[in-house]
Amino acid sequence: MQAVKSSYPVAEEFSLGAIEAGFVQNWGALARAFGMDPVLGRVHAMAFVSSEPVTASSVARALGVDLDECARCLEQLEGLGAVCEVDGAHGELCFEADGDPWSWFLVTLKERGRREFGPLLRALREANAHAQLVRRSLPQGSKTEFHRIDRIARFSEFVDQIAGVVETFAALGAGPMMSAMRMVARVRTPRLVRV
Repeated sequence: MQAVKSSYPVAEEFSLGAIEAGFVQNWGALARAFGMDPVLGRVHAMAFVSSEPVTASSVARALGVDLDECARCLEQLEGLGAVCEVDGAHGELCFEADGDPWSWFLVTLKERGRREFGPLLRALREANAHAQLVRRSLPQGSKTEFHRIDRIARFSEFVDQIAGVVETFAALGAGPMMSAMRMVARVRTPRLVRV
């Protein structure tokens, strides 16, 4: 998202009802489940549900969060592409979130891939490369060692395949991603999560 250079009305004060407050709390829990800061998730939820751009001060007051922490969260969300900066009515620094949940999901997927999955993938590739070097020096009758090295290679290949799927999803964009997921959802499979 790019900064828009026009003046928008700004959400001065939030009055969160029970439904909105529950949504914001659940978004924080979802952020935690994705390995992110729950406060970051709650701040993003506030920008997401607001009909107008938000300021750090309005979100901080509504959430009871320190203003500096809220500003840091909004800057981080902007860096991730989850919110964009817009000009407020009074020249105040304001942010708005993309209203498409798939955009949020793709942003989260990319960030998790960059922070956690990338280093893990590199480490597994190195372990596999080392195991293959060891394999070349093993005598022919080393069945147990060959078995372990084969398992390491298979797991490394599996993680490479998962990384490819994650990269493909992240590169699709929200619209094509949603279409692809609708097609996949048509296939009836047992649900992993029961509600």
